[in-house]
Amino acid sequence: HNFTETFSMRFLGQPIEGLDQLKELHWPCDITLVRQHMNDNGYVLLRGFFDAEQVNKVRTTSLETLKTLGFIDHDDVATPGTNPGRAWGNPLGQPQELQDLLFGPHVTQFFDHFLDGPSTHFDYIWVRTKPPGAKGSPPHCDRVYMGRGTTDVYTMWTPLGDVDSDNLGGLIVLEGSHKKSEANASLAQYLKLDVDAHCKGEEATAIDGSLSWNPAELQHGLGGRWLTTDFKMGDVVVFTSDLVHGGLDNTSKQQLRLSVDSRYQLASLPKDARWFGMPVKGHGPAGKIEKLC
Repeated sequence: HNFTETFSMRFLGQPIEGLDQLKELHWPCDITLVRQHMNDNGYVLLRGFFDAEQVNKVRTTSLETLKTLGFIDHDDVATPGTNPGRAWGNPLGQPQELQDLLFGPHVTQFFDHFLDGPSTHFDYIWVRTKPPGAKGSPPHCDRVYMGRGTTDVYTMWTPLGDVDSDNLGGLIVLEGSHKKSEANASLAQYLKLDVDAHCKGEEATAIDGSLSWNPAELQHGLGGRWLTTDFKMGDVVVFTSDLVHGGLDNTSKQQLRLSVDSRYQLASLPKDARWFGMPVKGHGPAGKIEKLC
């Protein structure tokens, strides 16, 4: 639809100015083109990367689980006043069908080719369930949550179902932000953050890894347009750990937005121990470290 108007689209409750569409590639395509897109944009939207039927199987299983847990009513309508919670520790867990989808040969081969060497994946899958009326995820970069190993980590965002940006929301990225830290001291400083590191002798409190809670102000400071689009089941977006991105609000009346994040890197590069080996340490007590301040 026409992205010069923002309809009912909201980002943390705010309307969005200067919005445009994500650039896209249709899978299958030449891997050198994928690398070029990643270098230029910090992300690549691959249309039709997965077989929609395989994604739909994962969606169906997820909805059945949510129904059993009481988060979904009849006809896949979200139960009013319930929220399955955040991606870290989501009640959907790590079902086998989901692992087969995200860690199977299709994805492994893609990352082996894209990274030009044997790839590996984080053992944890972030499952996101945004209920109707819920605010999106504030702008952030993934590096602050998973940067203890290599910083060359790639996130793959997979919507489990069709997502129209005007209602269900979906992924939104800040154009060119993966190259902004060289000229922007505050962004460069932010990218050094580790949300699970605390000053020696101080209590290990939860650190907010958000870059800003005001998307418009952030956009004015860094420049570039906010980019999103409508997503179809089978589409994925792969992006770098220093790309500024977030999630739009779910402005729909009764539908949950289901999506998953998985992470990949070269197997030969250092790994962030929080995300390897099950059960993962993650952001729990075992993932915390002390630093000299």
